[in-house]
Amino acid sequence: MKSLKPLAALVGLLVLSGSANAVNVYNDKGTRFDVNGQFRLKTQVTSQNHEMKMNDDGSRIGFFGSHELTNDIKVFGKLEWGSDTQKTNSDNPKSNFEMYNRVGYVGFSHRDYGQIQFGRTYIPIDWVKKSSYGYGNTGVFYFSDVLGRSVGYHNGYADGKGVGKNNFMTRLPQTIFLETNRYEGFKLAGTVTGKTGEDGRRVAGDITRAYSIVGFYKSTFGLEFDAGYSSATGEATTSKNSPNKGKNPENSILAFGAEYFFPGREFSIGLDYGQSRGKNNGFALDKNQAPTSWSSVKGDWKADLYGVGVKWHWDRIESGMYAGYYLRDGDANTFNYKKETYTVGVDKRFAVSKYNNLRLFAEMAYDDARSENPKYEDKKQYIFETGMRLYF
Repeated sequence: MKSLKPLAALVGLLVLSGSANAVNVYNDKGTRFDVNGQFRLKTQVTSQNHEMKMNDDGSRIGFFGSHELTNDIKVFGKLEWGSDTQKTNSDNPKSNFEMYNRVGYVGFSHRDYGQIQFGRTYIPIDWVKKSSYGYGNTGVFYFSDVLGRSVGYHNGYADGKGVGKNNFMTRLPQTIFLETNRYEGFKLAGTVTGKTGEDGRRVAGDITRAYSIVGFYKSTFGLEFDAGYSSATGEATTSKNSPNKGKNPENSILAFGAEYFFPGREFSIGLDYGQSRGKNNGFALDKNQAPTSWSSVKGDWKADLYGVGVKWHWDRIESGMYAGYYLRDGDANTFNYKKETYTVGVDKRFAVSKYNNLRLFAEMAYDDARSENPKYEDKKQYIFETGMRLYF
């Protein structure tokens, strides 16, 4: 951990300086090297918890380099780490400052065709969402609640077993990423992911394979439409109390997103629809078995996901006022779990320098989550959040 302290100091120096040198470090004869990142802070107060607390909201720092092999072909690579900047320097592993790996990949791009990446990289299904104009209480395609994943959810164990959390909808290691250039407004992107870690140390739920395919369309008259599918399969369930013992859990999502910018681009509307499924869930109950926890499900489940968002853009640098409605609607096997979120907010972006900008936001939401599972405590609460993000 001590070896990371100089890097942590560099993060702080870059963020506080706001220097343009933090973006492009070297650029000569077809070779480029950049440093970039985000410093994020957020405070939250809810109707159930009146104590205001400042939290890190996903700060990160990254390094990107590229080199032109020919006039048409480039080789490039990126490393990015995240951190909780509000943790202390402590010997307690649950509270001390640490940095974790977000992405690490190398790739090749061709000017006429597209690009390919290898390593821990992005999953394009994450780019389909269109109704998420806010920061912490908007969006509907991925979340941690009753409908949480049964694949890639383990943190890992102190005895060295388990490969840790991997979200098949955002970023995955051992991945090949392909993306085409746009043609007449259309482009395609897809990924294929293999196993991480040694077989003898893998545990139930660790991802064994995953894939995604997404299509993107951008018109010349303000309309964007994206659609895709992503799926992941995990190591077989080993719990002797599970009806799915010996079966491989699967999670998948089918997602559609559309956004329209009205003439003048002062107002936009985004619509999302998705269908999330869980199969061979390790938390599933036997027939007629009483629920054992708030996350219990009766068997293979399905949930419909709906989102609608609107934003009035004050200017062309993403400042404005926004509102949204989001519904996660589970079927009978989720004990008819339902969560509705109503959100309004405002944000303002400030140019700090040629390359750096600061974004401030305030957001208020109302959450209404309920389930027929007697172990689940229905939650109705108001949420108020304010925050800042410094991009460099």
